[in-house]
Amino acid sequence: MALSQAYLEWEKEVKQKGKQEGELLGKQKGRQEGKQEGKQEVALNMLRSGIPVSQIAQFTGLSLQQIQQLQSEFNNS
Repeated sequence: MALSQAYLEWEKEVKQKGKQEGELLGKQKGRQEGKQEGKQEVALNMLRSGIPVSQIAQFTGLSLQQIQQLQSEFNNS
């Protein structure tokens, strides 16, 4: 096998591996974003129900600052 042919095969393998890693990272990021959006939606529903911010933070895992931001957005809408 010629050197240039070996290089082309190696390059193809590296590109394929990079593509697979990129897809995996994209899926992981998408899952994380989806979980975060779900937590925010639950927190917003809890705010609408009058549940105290401290309890919302405890149940959703969101920070007090994140919940207060949601509350501010909710009050302004």
